[in-house]
Amino acid sequence: MSTGSGQSDGRNRKITLEEKEVMKLLKDKQRVEGILSLCPLDKMLDSLLRSIMIDDEKEVDRLMKDGRALEPFSMKVRLAYVLGLIPKVVKDDLVCINKIRNELAHSDRAPSFDTDPIRTLCATLSTAKGACWVNLPDAIGAYRVAILRIAKFLTREAKERTEARPTFQTGLNSLQARYEEMGDGI
Repeated sequence: MSTGSGQSDGRNRKITLEEKEVMKLLKDKQRVEGILSLCPLDKMLDSLLRSIMIDDEKEVDRLMKDGRALEPFSMKVRLAYVLGLIPKVVKDDLVCINKIRNELAHSDRAPSFDTDPIRTLCATLSTAKGACWVNLPDAIGAYRVAILRIAKFLTREAKERTEARPTFQTGLNSLQARYEEMGDGI
């Protein structure tokens, strides 16, 4: 689909509107970083949630895969919080990071970490404030520190819960046995 602008990419091919948008986005590295940095956090949160779920990949995928109830990042954050997998400070910062990502990805303006509302949102990232070992002179610095600290936390929690999985599975087996003991006495 041509834009009709007559612009060429040097190979006598007209540049599409979509290609122009991609080129514009790639020019703004901080914006791209802000948008893409949520992806690994989403995968880590997914791993944390899966670490406490039953060992039935088909059923778990019915909840977690694309287009399913727990696929959206915001739903994973809420579920992890209400299950006690993440503390409120991490939940609040994940919600804030998601807002920053959405502002960077969907704004009609030219959003950046140097302008509001992104600068203001970054100032509220509590996990970045807890990093007394680093001086945070700007919003992108606070954002990066928050991402790194949350990633470390999620990775550690998922690892610990995965290692505890045999105990979890024993509990499920015990639950199954208690159910079977009831027989027809319900």
